[in-house]
Amino acid sequence: MNKVEVINCVTSPEIEILYIIALDHYDKFKNRKKKNINAKEYTKTVLKISKPNNTKSIKKFFSDPDDLVNAILEYSRVTKVKKGFTTIAKLIK
Repeated sequence: MNKVEVINCVTSPEIEILYIIALDHYDKFKNRKKKNINAKEYTKTVLKISKPNNTKSIKKFFSDPDDLVNAILEYSRVTKVKKGFTTIAKLIK
């Protein structure tokens, strides 16, 4: 029987933060987050995406897979990962 390596992978981020990154609002969001506005609320109020978790909305917004990959890679660049874990970004590189 073959052995399979188990990889602990962080499946963050939530889809809302990927919208924020894709629309180049990450720095603005970081500053707003201190004022208790979470990613979902920011996506709805500032980015005007009324149903950010809706599958149809996600597919439409990220219709070009490269946009989604780029947002995931950027998220990985700007955040820290716990020791012993990897990210989706590292799996797609």
